[in-house]
Amino acid sequence: MILRDEQLRTGAEVGVQLGTFSLHLLKNWSNCVEFHAIDLWAHQEHYQDPANSPQSVQEEAFQTAKKNLENFNHIIRYHRNFSHLAAKEIKNESLDFIYLDARHDYVGVAEDLQSYWPKLKPGGIMAGHDYLDLDEQHTIDPEQDWGVDARGIKRTDNKAVKSAVNEFAREKNRQVLQTIRDTWPSWYMRK
Repeated sequence: MILRDEQLRTGAEVGVQLGTFSLHLLKNWSNCVEFHAIDLWAHQEHYQDPANSPQSVQEEAFQTAKKNLENFNHIIRYHRNFSHLAAKEIKNESLDFIYLDARHDYVGVAEDLQSYWPKLKPGGIMAGHDYLDLDEQHTIDPEQDWGVDARGIKRTDNKAVKSAVNEFAREKNRQVLQTIRDTWPSWYMRK
């Protein structure tokens, strides 16, 4: 695993839900000494995603995440807040790795990229899930709609995760790499 092999020691997942990916990551990242689990764990009025469950289910998801990750309590700090607000609780240039998997609308992804890039150490890895734009996402799962942002505003273009990541990478003069065999591909870039 690249995080272990490169001796990276600090990280975060933004969009934890049940803690499934964080658990997989931490089981394989033996030299991690600090990990931030960031999620609102609350229903959002306009967010159209299966993960946007009623509040009672969100509370259960938070408790499940804590249970799933309890073996790592000595290194985990939970941030139960909107992702851009939780970012303010993390020191700049303190993280080696950040994985973004929270809101998937263009505005939300762009906001997370801007909020978390300063938290990343030089040479660190910024990565995320669901590297798709709206047409690709609708082909895979027409029930979701990443075209509606947190304010309920519907996009009239095709932009979602992929466009937000690509535009940010161009702005920062960074190369984006992606997985190719996944239905829901991941992406990453170096700072």
